[in-house]
Amino acid sequence: MLPKVTHYPPEPSDDLIPEGEHEATLERIVEDASRSTGEPMFKWIFQVDDERHEDVVTITALTPQQEKGSSWGWRLAKMLDEFGGKYEDIDLNDLPGTRCIVKVAHETYNRQVNPKVTDVKRVLGRDPNWTPPREPGEEEEQSGGESESDDPLRGV
Repeated sequence: MLPKVTHYPPEPSDDLIPEGEHEATLERIVEDASRSTGEPMFKWIFQVDDERHEDVVTITALTPQQEKGSSWGWRLAKMLDEFGGKYEDIDLNDLPGTRCIVKVAHETYNRQVNPKVTDVKRVLGRDPNWTPPREPGEEEEQSGGESESDDPLRGV
């Protein structure tokens, strides 16, 4: 007879962003695909305003109509509503740099605990000092014109 194995949920690390509400800045929105289904989605990346300035993420469907029966489409509609628009009326490229209050919870996935944005509680407005984050390997634009790096929806 095999011994009984008890699996305990992993304990969150002390260096995780604490659960609760935090001021944060929406750094970028990345169009991506679900690893499990391959379905298109948006990855919303927020930087929490604490001493670590860590990124925390939430995922939504590509359109509010997608993923009937799941929370993905509903979550996108709710996120856009919080940012002051509807899917058809809002330019996602205008949203990065927006300061807001986000609710963070710890989620266990593949036996690893990670912080995740579960809700955008309130939009505080644009950060006048915000500059788009640089992707690794990006070089400064010499000509001063717009470049592909100005597009926050550019893939990872």
